[in-house]
Amino acid sequence: PKTAEEQLYEACCPSLSYQTRLIGFCACMFASFILALFASFMLRRLLWHGDAAPFAIAYTLDNVVAILGSMFMAGPMAQLKTMCAPKRRVSTTIYILALALTLFFAFA
Repeated sequence: PKTAEEQLYEACCPSLSYQTRLIGFCACMFASFILALFASFMLRRLLWHGDAAPFAIAYTLDNVVAILGSMFMAGPMAQLKTMCAPKRRVSTTIYILALALTLFFAFA
């Protein structure tokens, strides 16, 4: 008997082949690289003009897309369980809080 959480996961995220996972991972990592590159160009704008919003958006999206890429390889539930494990709970919370604060201070 499967839990409701496992049934929901199977309905939303059917099992993917290794090739499909690898393609998703590579696509996310490529997009993450492009976003990081864009963020680095926006860093100049931040330093010279004081406009933090473009950098904050690109930087935050870069990090979110990278996490999504790792979810392709590990699987979403396995990734979330690992991130929320007792050893990593504090670091995961700090990481998510840092991303949120990056956006907050860029737009405040």
